[in-house]
Amino acid sequence: MSKKNFSMEEAKEIDPNAEPGDIVEEDVTPPAFGRIAAQTAKQVILQRIREAEKETIFSEYKSKEGMIIFRFSIFSFSSS
Repeated sequence: MSKKNFSMEEAKEIDPNAEPGDIVEEDVTPPAFGRIAAQTAKQVILQRIREAEKETIFSEYKSKEGMIIFRFSIFSFSSS
């Protein structure tokens, strides 16, 4: 939360009961910030998280370049 000094006139426009030394909170939410904007913001954040995860995995395995890595998986199928 950032702090900003207001003149008393500005503070009274936000809160008519404001007095010198009071903390006045101002809503800075954009007027068109609705459900669609919130969904878009969520998608952007999730995409950045996925990109960071990919970069972490790439960095982890980059040092192993040229090595042969074996992985064995055993599958069991039943025909019931």
